[in-house]
Amino acid sequence: MVTGCAVPSGIPKNYLVRPSELSRMHTGCWIINESVDSEGRNRGEISGELITVQKDTFFIQTRTSLESIPEKEIISATLYLYKNQSNNYIAATWIGVIPNIAGALIQGQPWFLAMAIPYVIVGISNAIIESSSNELRFPKRNSLDEFSKFSRFPQGLPKEVKLKDLYLRIMAN
Repeated sequence: MVTGCAVPSGIPKNYLVRPSELSRMHTGCWIINESVDSEGRNRGEISGELITVQKDTFFIQTRTSLESIPEKEIISATLYLYKNQSNNYIAATWIGVIPNIAGALIQGQPWFLAMAIPYVIVGISNAIIESSSNELRFPKRNSLDEFSKFSRFPQGLPKEVKLKDLYLRIMAN
């Protein structure tokens, strides 16, 4: 019922933190980008850490190289800010409904189940809302400026940093 509950495949664990840890990250967030090259040919999916956004260009560190993708070549981009928490809402909803189920079974009174309906509706609604709150989408919902806030270098690349010296910071699981 709730889509987006699963962690997108291929994203290293240290790039999907809890919401409270987002401000303490020392990396940029993970981005999955679909783009075309300057001649309009599909480049396919490019996935990696968002290093910076400069002059309307995404700089993405993939597992093998640094990619620069101008805004005009971007078909779509999704930036994953933190680990999706919608499963927590679903679990809390079902745990909260257990007394109603037990009451209906033990007492043989179906109205116990009816009392759980508002709780289930609110819990599932919250899970659906949460399922997309952990991501930014360009160009559908968000601007490049919003993406830059979650890059490794939100104010732009410092002069002393050389792009060719950057690498992914993937922690062992």
